[in-house]
Amino acid sequence: MNDSTELSPSEEMAPEEFDGGTAVACVILGLSFLVGAPGNLLVIWTILRHVKQRSHTVVLILHLAVADLLVLITLPLWIYSLVHTWVFGEALCKALVYIVKKNCDDGEM
Repeated sequence: MNDSTELSPSEEMAPEEFDGGTAVACVILGLSFLVGAPGNLLVIWTILRHVKQRSHTVVLILHLAVADLLVLITLPLWIYSLVHTWVFGEALCKALVYIVKKNCDDGEM
């Protein structure tokens, strides 16, 4: 039985209305990911591999780089959800929002 009101898989995955603001947001988020992820990985690798005496400042920089990297690795999913719709489920949505909120707060959560 084929119901004419059902959407085909290609129609379900069709992008929402894509405007200029969405395009700009996607470009900015994409560039942030492409520059930020390798940069933070380099900071983490440098500290862990080459810094022998870790002062409080160095440890704080390491923690900041890790927190920033955790937020940056969520960006491809947010870009996809801007272009299409959120298709990754409620649990992943809540987990990603928690990661971003926890890493961006002053510890008030």
